[in-house]
Amino acid sequence: MPFIIPNANDTTGGNKYTALDQAEPDSLDFEVLGNESSGVISGGEVTSVSAPSTVKVTAATVVIDGVVYNVDGKDSLSLNATPTNKRFDLVVARKAGSTVSFVCLGGGDSSSNPTFPKSNSNV
Repeated sequence: MPFIIPNANDTTGGNKYTALDQAEPDSLDFEVLGNESSGVISGGEVTSVSAPSTVKVTAATVVIDGVVYNVDGKDSLSLNATPTNKRFDLVVARKAGSTVSFVCLGGGDSSSNPTFPKSNSNV
């Protein structure tokens, strides 16, 4: 089952994620690791090309909703914007139709508690 990473400021009172410090590992991180129907099987290493705004991603084999896909690598994948503080950016394999490719999702800048990027897609 695909997942969306919640940010503490996106949740409501009574939600178990309300008081999360996003920079700390938590139970959701471990729930995500245990999800075997979506994830990276091999490859997909991300390295900086032109810090801090461009990365390189190697080819990968991924599984999305139980289906295995081969994803071509990218020699140059631009981040959404150069970060001004600390930020969590995620490189994800995104499915559009029958094609899967790498895209970058930019998180929220913060000097003390950066947030993960918002993604309305569940695949």
